[in-house]
Amino acid sequence: MRGIILVIIAIMVITATAQYLNADGLLKIVIVNDSAVYSDDQVYVQMLGKDPSGSGNSGHVNLATSTWIAILESDNTVVPPGGPWPHTAYTGYAMKLSDLTYESPHKYSFYMPHIISGRVYISFIQPVYFCVLPGPTLESPSAVDTTRPDYNCIWDKIELDWENGIDPFLNTTTVDFFGISFMLDLKLADGTSLSRGFSKSRQTIMDNLMALPAVWQNGLLTNGNTILRFVAPNKLNDTAPFADYFDSYVNACWNYYAGGNTLTLQSLPGDTPWSGTGTATVGGNFTFTVNGTGEVVTVGNLAGQSAHIFGCDGAGYLFTTGSDSVARQGIIKTMGAALNRGVLYNGSSGIADPTTWWNSASNFYLQNPTNLSQNACTTPHTRVFATAFHMTM
Repeated sequence: MRGIILVIIAIMVITATAQYLNADGLLKIVIVNDSAVYSDDQVYVQMLGKDPSGSGNSGHVNLATSTWIAILESDNTVVPPGGPWPHTAYTGYAMKLSDLTYESPHKYSFYMPHIISGRVYISFIQPVYFCVLPGPTLESPSAVDTTRPDYNCIWDKIELDWENGIDPFLNTTTVDFFGISFMLDLKLADGTSLSRGFSKSRQTIMDNLMALPAVWQNGLLTNGNTILRFVAPNKLNDTAPFADYFDSYVNACWNYYAGGNTLTLQSLPGDTPWSGTGTATVGGNFTFTVNGTGEVVTVGNLAGQSAHIFGCDGAGYLFTTGSDSVARQGIIKTMGAALNRGVLYNGSSGIADPTTWWNSASNFYLQNPTNLSQNACTTPHTRVFATAFHMTM
C-alpha cells in the first residue's frame, strides 16, 4: 500500500531561495497523502526541536502559526485513550494533516521557522505522545516501551535542521528503528528535483525483514498481525539474541590483519582529507597510525561486542566525540560501517583499494554474518538526504 509524501520545499547544501520562503522568511513544507489506507484526517503531524536562538531549550512548532514555542509543563493537557499510562497527561502538539493549509487534493502545507535539531513526527490513526517533565524537559516517545500510549501505532520521524545562517538539512534518521518508508525529494533553486531515501515500500521492506534468519525476527515489533516497526538489535529491550552475532566475522577480520596484512582507510572524496594505516593482534586491539600526524587510533577487540558494532558506539570500541580529530572520527566510523557492511574482509582478502571500496555497493552485505537488516531495508546507492519525503506503505 502507498503511504504519505512529505514534500519539504527546502534546499540542502544550496541556500534556500525566495521562491520557497514566505514574506517572513519561513520555509515551506508540503505534505502529500497518497495512502490508499489512511485518510487525511488519520495522519498526524508535529514538529519539535531546540530554540533557534541557540539557548538549548526544547520547544515545538505551532503548525498553525509557524512559530517555535518553548515547552511548558502546562502543555500536558491530553489524556490518551486506554491506559493507565506512565503519566496522567501528555502534550497536544500534533495536528491532523487535514487541518493544515490545503493546497490541492491530499496535499497540505505549513511554514517552518528556523529550528535546531528539529524532528517532524508522523503517525497514523493517533498522535505520537510527548510529556513535558519538570525542568522543563521533554520526554520523547519510545520505540520499545510497551507501556507508552503510542507503542501500538505506526510512527516515525524525519530530522530537519535549519539553524540561523545555515542551510536546511533533512535526514530520514532510521538509526534506531524503521517504521515508515520515506523517499525524500529535494527541490533545487534551478527548479529541478533530487530524490533520495528508500526506494522500497514499507510492506516490501517488512516482507524482506520477515524473510531474514530467525534471530532477526526479534527486531520486529507487532500489534496483533500488524508490524509496527523494526528496531535495531542494539536498541531492543533484550539484546541477548545478538550478543555474539558478529563474533565469527570479527575474528576473521582480526586474524587476517594480524597475519602481516595492513588496512588503509581514508576520507571520501570531498571530505576533509585523512588517512590511516592499521594492523591487528589476534584477540587484541586494532591499531591505526594516522598518516602525516602519527596519531594513534585504537579500536578495541569487538568479539562479544556486537551491540557496539550495530550501534557504532561504546567507549574503547567504536566511539568518538566532537573533540576527536577528523582522522580519529573517520577511522572509527569507517570501521563501524565496514563491519556492518561486511567489507572489511571478504573471506580471502581485505580492502585492496581504499579509494573505491566504500562506494562499491555491489560488495555490501555479502559476508556471513553481516547486518542483514540494512540490506533488507535498502537498495544499492540509496541514500537518505534531501528535502521532500515520500512515505511509501
